[in-house]
Amino acid sequence: MINSKLEKNIKLGFGIVIFILGIISFIILPNKVGMQISVSGKLQNYMPKIIAVIIPIGLYGLGFLPNGNGKSAEIKRNIILSLLAIVIQIFTLVSNL
Repeated sequence: MINSKLEKNIKLGFGIVIFILGIISFIILPNKVGMQISVSGKLQNYMPKIIAVIIPIGLYGLGFLPNGNGKSAEIKRNIILSLLAIVIQIFTLVSNL
C-alpha cells in the first residue's frame, strides 16, 4: 500500500500536468474543436473549445469522489482517470493542430 504522503504527491502531480495541458489547450486550440476523425482522416463532430478543455479536468475530479463505503477514493481509480484525462487532452491537441 502506498503511504498517504506519496499518494497525495501523485494526485497533485497528475493534477498539475492536467492543469498545464488545459491551459496550453485553451491557448492553442481553435474555437471549434474536432472530436472525431472520419474514415477519410478529416475531423468531424465539433464542440466549443471551453468544453473540450473542461472535460478532462472534470474526469480528473471524478477520481476524488468517495466510493460506495463513503471512504475516499483509492489511488488506482485516481491514476486511471488521470491517465485517461491526459490521453484525451493530448489526442485533442494532436488531432486539432
